[in-house]
Amino acid sequence: LVSGAYIAVLPAVDPDGNPMGAPTTEFDGLVRPPLSAVYPNALRIGLETKDLRGLTRGADIRFRDIRVGEVERYEIKPDGQGVRVWALIAEEYKDLVRPSTEFWNSSGLELEVRPNGVKLEAESLASMLGGGVDFETPPEAYIERPVGDGAIFQLHRNRTAAVEALDQGVGLRLWLESRQVGSLASGDSVYYRDVEIGSVGAPHLSEDARTVRFPIQLSERYRPLVRKNSRFWNRSGFEFEADLTGVKTRIGSLGTLLAGGVVLSTPDRPGEEVESDEVFVLHPKPRDGWLDWSPEIVLREVHEEDRLPHVVRLYPDRPSGLRVVLVAPRQGSLSAGAPVYYRDRIVGEIGDTRFSADARTIEADAWIDKRYATLVRNNTRFWNASGIDVDAGITSGVKIRTQSLEAIVAGGVSFATPDSPGGTVQGGARFTLHEEPKKDWLRWSPALSLR
Repeated sequence: LVSGAYIAVLPAVDPDGNPMGAPTTEFDGLVRPPLSAVYPNALRIGLETKDLRGLTRGADIRFRDIRVGEVERYEIKPDGQGVRVWALIAEEYKDLVRPSTEFWNSSGLELEVRPNGVKLEAESLASMLGGGVDFETPPEAYIERPVGDGAIFQLHRNRTAAVEALDQGVGLRLWLESRQVGSLASGDSVYYRDVEIGSVGAPHLSEDARTVRFPIQLSERYRPLVRKNSRFWNRSGFEFEADLTGVKTRIGSLGTLLAGGVVLSTPDRPGEEVESDEVFVLHPKPRDGWLDWSPEIVLREVHEEDRLPHVVRLYPDRPSGLRVVLVAPRQGSLSAGAPVYYRDRIVGEIGDTRFSADARTIEADAWIDKRYATLVRNNTRFWNASGIDVDAGITSGVKIRTQSLEAIVAGGVSFATPDSPGGTVQGGARFTLHEEPKKDWLRWSPALSLR
């Protein structure tokens, strides 16, 4: 479409890369590439939909933006009620498809007008030009057996419809009741200590039409976090505190500000566990004390054999260098790949994040590049580097403290070491992650030798 016609060639080689057959200079040209040769031992599945909506033969099949197959052909269903699209999934990605997998058409643009604004969904440029299909498999579904050739799935119209279908799957489904829809929307996330534990579905009117109810679906692993006395509220990127000395405002990272969603909190003395379809009030904001709750809860165990081995290989290799563990009351800016700063220079990145064994804190692996490992000592201090702090006093005026633009957008962690540095640390050393630095930490300037 962009660069003009071209001829593609499929080399005649065996799986080890050795030539097959005799050399030749004459060939019979094919109108379409032989997909069975491109995808040997592929999984063939059917996707049923009302219409093609831009899908073409050869369109990509993607899992988390990675191409794992393509559309083979399509046909009218035997009953004449819609279209059946046949797709091939490459052999190495077969195990990604389970009975609970949901597929959606990601071709072109999707415009949705709501009372609270306009939502525009667009996939990659490649899918906009050539069409495509994306799919997702919920983590709990990997305990199911992989599907075989000929399995049939529904092809949803868009991502939103697929998310709603996933919400009807495994895990714990609850309902949140509110007087109005507000800024909450289908597809938003549910958080516990800033860790994503579930998703929000499309709103429904209650039976008496006086309130709105949102279905939320939580992963089975996190079911024990919800108790009879738990509280839910709307998530916001703004926090402010007013007293006689003035107003203090904290704005989280840009990701937190834009993401929205719902927050769950459970008291220090958790109540009984809940059953599916129980109803909770959705509060507009947290009340005093809710953010301080820190119950001891044991999460459901996820057995290693229930995980999907291919998922690990879809991500970049684990960072190298010195690994230290940061412990925080909530996740905040501790997202995988977020930078770690020393004097505003990136010296590492955040790796895996997880709940502690009792779910009272968040643990994050911070990987410090081996060149800068000597900067970390046993008396080093770490703090959140994201966001903007506004301190407005009656007599002192307004003071604004920000990190770099990169930190505001991507989040991150900073650290400092005292002028009298302690001893070096070994891998796995644990540090508390503070919400903000003390003034004297920012003045520390030790002389340290780099490796």
